[in-house]
Amino acid sequence: FGSSSSLFRHPCSHGAESAAIFRTCSSSARMAIAPWSRTPFVPGLDNERIQLAETVVLVDVDGVLNVGVRKAVGPPLLLNERNVDRAKTTTGIRPRYGSRECSAKVSAVARRLGDCVCAGSSQWSALLIRRLVRILRAIPGRRSVVLSSNWRRPKYARRVMRLEEELSDFLGTDFQFDDKTAMTYDDDAGDRLKNIGDHVKQHCAKHGTQALQVLILDDLFITPLNGWSLGGRRMRKTRDIEAYIRGFAPNSAKVRVKFVHCYDQWKTQAGELVQIGAGISEKDVLSARAFLAAPLVVPAPPGATKPSAFGIDLSWLLRGTAKLLQEHSAVEEEAIKNAVASKGAAASAAVFCAEGLVTISPLLCL
Repeated sequence: FGSSSSLFRHPCSHGAESAAIFRTCSSSARMAIAPWSRTPFVPGLDNERIQLAETVVLVDVDGVLNVGVRKAVGPPLLLNERNVDRAKTTTGIRPRYGSRECSAKVSAVARRLGDCVCAGSSQWSALLIRRLVRILRAIPGRRSVVLSSNWRRPKYARRVMRLEEELSDFLGTDFQFDDKTAMTYDDDAGDRLKNIGDHVKQHCAKHGTQALQVLILDDLFITPLNGWSLGGRRMRKTRDIEAYIRGFAPNSAKVRVKFVHCYDQWKTQAGELVQIGAGISEKDVLSARAFLAAPLVVPAPPGATKPSAFGIDLSWLLRGTAKLLQEHSAVEEEAIKNAVASKGAAASAAVFCAEGLVTISPLLCL
């Protein structure tokens, strides 16, 4: 794209066609083009009388900030340097960690996700931490980051403190998890999702939430979505889980849910099934950011002047930014277009930039 500063001077700087399209729009429909901020400015709306809905991010750790390899029996194997080195030896991973079969699986995963290996004694991957940070930085408005992992238990307190310090270093500011899900017993996908749903329900009740965005990052204990039943629903797609979680919110609240399933599986050349908690992939980052690029807007309180809401055709914006999109990969373009396609009937558009990714983000008005 060239220097990032050139993106934010004025649409006219990106070519005559873009400038002409921009001039034909009414002043209320023009975009504020500025670097990413927590509360984006939207011309045409009374910004003192609107508020972006809070975003709750529920973060698992094992299988999300590290990679876990499923075994037939026992806890998953962590993809770290120690286990990868053991898998390369003739004796393989020690019996207490798994069999020679597990060594073959660890080697297969390391070949595919070698950049996600945990270094030294670390319990998380630096690359996966950076991907989580990119998601957190893309959250507009207020946010609440909730630890839904088994790491929320008291015995892992020191480990969580080190994780928070690591996230603080990458974010460039102090970070602590804002909350934890309840200390109920959960050791399978159904229990984990019910616990998350209960947290959403309690959050809405406690804060009297009108609008809420929920982003869930979880591998569900390395569980595939293959039709298992939960709450009378068959879990085959991520949208099935999203519908299940939305069912915990009160009918009076507008709740959007995005579930990012950090799971992958494949078969080796020998026919062995490999199932992993794959960590946050680049595709997951783009998917999460596309979801966050269309934040809900809380309407003005009773008695106040209602913010103007106007539905505009975003096709002009797509045409005007075609040159910017040329440098994006196919995956990035798809993520951006999906964000645009998700706009509501009353929406205004804004262009934001975070870490080199330009997103076209409609603001959904209730």
